[in-house]
Amino acid sequence: MGVDWNSNVYRTAGSQGNEADPTPGANLTVGPKLELGLDGPDAILKTSGAWGIRKFFVPEQTNLDNFSEADVRLSLDLLPNAVVGFKTNDGFKRNTSPSETPDAEDALLRRTRADLSGALAIHPGDALSLDIGGFYQFNDYNLPSSAIDADLNRKNTFGPKLDLKWTFFPKTALVSDFELRFARWENNIIDTTTDAQGTVADLGSTLAMPDSTTWKVRAGLVGRFTQRLVLNLVAGYGGAVYDADSVLDDPAATEDAVDDLDTSVFDVNVSGTDGILVATGVEWVPRPAHTLTVGYTKNFDDSWFTNYIAYHYVYGRYKTLVASRVGLYLEGGYRNETYVGEVDRNDHFLKTKAGASYNATGWMDTGLDFGWTRRVNADGNAAIDYDNFAITGSLTFSY
Repeated sequence: MGVDWNSNVYRTAGSQGNEADPTPGANLTVGPKLELGLDGPDAILKTSGAWGIRKFFVPEQTNLDNFSEADVRLSLDLLPNAVVGFKTNDGFKRNTSPSETPDAEDALLRRTRADLSGALAIHPGDALSLDIGGFYQFNDYNLPSSAIDADLNRKNTFGPKLDLKWTFFPKTALVSDFELRFARWENNIIDTTTDAQGTVADLGSTLAMPDSTTWKVRAGLVGRFTQRLVLNLVAGYGGAVYDADSVLDDPAATEDAVDDLDTSVFDVNVSGTDGILVATGVEWVPRPAHTLTVGYTKNFDDSWFTNYIAYHYVYGRYKTLVASRVGLYLEGGYRNETYVGEVDRNDHFLKTKAGASYNATGWMDTGLDFGWTRRVNADGNAAIDYDNFAITGSLTFSY
């Protein structure tokens, strides 16, 4: 449990973005979590469940209250030592984030996600493993009650997946994976008109959300190279094709809606440098109880309000443990986000955080964290920009 204070609870841009001035606020958070596990020769089971509550202290900010965040996970590995086994990783998650709508009855962006996966795990030898399987994912997106339609859209994603791993040293391996994703939106055309605001973000009266087919293949080297050095080097390539006909064939594609659509802006695919995939990271322990981590990620994925997002992410983290009880850390990251489709924009996102924790007993920890985040639109759209400073005090009980 803890108390959060934010300098900009609605993440508004202020007067320069023709939005409400940033509003500070504080809230109480409660997050119970349960973890269970079973580790046997024929089965390895891990399961966890977490529930989140957020309650603001000021009555004017109760539109940010949330009592239903959840994160449930299950991992099962059957016959892990046999030549052929089975594994599954499943999950259910409901999370929220604040929006720039302080006057809305409900000012939260809500996302519900369910994941199911299964694979045959083939172990022809002690060092080699091959997982052949597939996955299904469901996403439900809901907007604040004053924006467009609060019940925005739903997406079903499914496809096959292959994972190959060769552990040539006890803690070092060559890895490779391939996945093919078919994404199908329930609504390929979204009505962007609102009673109060006319249209949203100069999109016209409709927003196109085409179905997609995405593939990614990666390979690399991961693991511990020395007692003090862990290195991950993974690279690959991918692509995505967005089906313009799925928009034009949508039942909502009336003559007026089609006339308002510009096919050229959403009939675009992932290709060229946007398809390059990189995931690198170095963890170095210069001395006991001191860890330094740096990394870089380049990837792309479907977006919930345009075709796709391609991004670069650079990050670093330092943490240490003093006198076996006091933990200190400092971390930061920069992410460049390019959105492509009917909504086309380029954002810079910065985040820094520092904190300390104290392990008073074996079952109780206290913590104090400070953070700053900033989003800036590279094209000068000030309505997207915001700053937020955050302070969190927490108390954690474990059993």
